[in-house]
Amino acid sequence: MKKIAFTIAAVGMLLTAAPTAQAETHQLADNMGTITALGPVAPSCVHREVRDHSGTVGVDELYTWNQCNEDKWLKVIIAWGPDSPCRLLEDGHGRVIFFWPAPGQYDRLETC
Repeated sequence: MKKIAFTIAAVGMLLTAAPTAQAETHQLADNMGTITALGPVAPSCVHREVRDHSGTVGVDELYTWNQCNEDKWLKVIIAWGPDSPCRLLEDGHGRVIFFWPAPGQYDRLETC
């Protein structure tokens, strides 16, 4: 029952969220047939590596490194879990930008 309530709340938030995209956006069709605009996806020059530690320490993490020749503000989007705040990743640097508990799953990395 909690999963159903969470799903309804998540879909409701997606439907009421204002699109923030000025650059490339992706669209998601929900089960009602409407299209919801998502935030701009981070460029491919920001490399991503999902590290699965859910079997050992109960969390997963996203390691990112920036090779874009400029600093990037990034937000990690987690399905079935909390999203990250907007965080700065300096050009030429790499780090774990966010970690989340199970059952959350990495969905995408957006610019913000």
